[in-house]
Amino acid sequence: MEIKKILIIPSSKIVQPIKRGIVNNILKVVRDFKLKLKPNFFVYDGEMLFYSDIPRILGKENVFILDKYYPYLLLRNTPDNCPYPVFANNPEATFIGQEKIKNTLNKVDVVLVSTRSGSKGQAVVKDARQKNIPIVMIDFHDHDEIFASVNIKKDCFRGFIKGKDFDIYFKKDIPLGYKSEILFPLSPLPVRVEAFKKLIMVKDINIFYSGRSRIDLCQPDREESISVIKKNFKNLKILEHETRKTFPTRKKYWEYISRSKIAVSPSGRVWDSFRHCEIGLANKTALAIPKPYVETIGPDLKDGVNSILYDIKIKDGRAHLINEKEFKDKLNYYLNSKIERERLADRWTEDVKNGHTVYARSKYIIKTIEKIF
Repeated sequence: MEIKKILIIPSSKIVQPIKRGIVNNILKVVRDFKLKLKPNFFVYDGEMLFYSDIPRILGKENVFILDKYYPYLLLRNTPDNCPYPVFANNPEATFIGQEKIKNTLNKVDVVLVSTRSGSKGQAVVKDARQKNIPIVMIDFHDHDEIFASVNIKKDCFRGFIKGKDFDIYFKKDIPLGYKSEILFPLSPLPVRVEAFKKLIMVKDINIFYSGRSRIDLCQPDREESISVIKKNFKNLKILEHETRKTFPTRKKYWEYISRSKIAVSPSGRVWDSFRHCEIGLANKTALAIPKPYVETIGPDLKDGVNSILYDIKIKDGRAHLINEKEFKDKLNYYLNSKIERERLADRWTEDVKNGHTVYARSKYIIKTIEKIF
């Protein structure tokens, strides 16, 4: 099947109704006021990174989105207070209200619906089923519980039912070995190359890491790997935060990565992270990262080829660092081998630009759907 037109029902986190009632108008005023007082109130949701360039592939007039992205998600340039520059420069689509859904369903070839679209998504799926339109579900939200499941094959779908709620399912957190003819991976989180300015800086930091500690929520490998680094290496820039309030500015964060020989990107709640591909856009900064314990899309992360991978074992549903000595030895080797380290960094930069951009991921979703149907 060739997809010419598509209807997208996004997560309710990133859209607002086109026609607002009194309650929604009041909420908008409150939200706008909060944004002025607290810029970090902006909501950035990684789900849209997987499909937001579909209008660039099919054309704005052929991509229908229920409701409308919040205005700051359509800015041409990244605001200074945006912690995630990857969200700049999202293209316009044809945004529609609820009253146009049934007419739109007469035009489209497929419906892409978020697992977090709520009752609106359920209503569209019901109408699309009556017209025999394929339903594609997209699951971005962290699913750390899946690693402790006693029935991973079933629980991957979060209770949604094949044939009723979806025909095929794209998911960020698919444990290794569980992708199938109806379940397709999305990781790693892609980037917009144009949102990151390459900085040529003196490499005066050996190893850099920035992230929230959240020991109760994050996978153990985060604390374990950073602990090894703090105990065994010098000339570090380790920024551990309890809240977003202590994050460095976007400018300072990018400078730290650009000054570093190696940037470490351990697991958070799950394996995937914005950092994985962001680091690939820095100038000659090598990426150190856990071996993927979820299904990923190529170009693959390969130890000693485009990254420094360290061993992980899932125990009781949690990811743990193993082979601490090997991890330490690898970091020492690449810190002392500039040519090899920069070769890794350059290769990951090439792989990110070729296969891990927002455009590439949007194209992957379209091509996969066309192949299946």
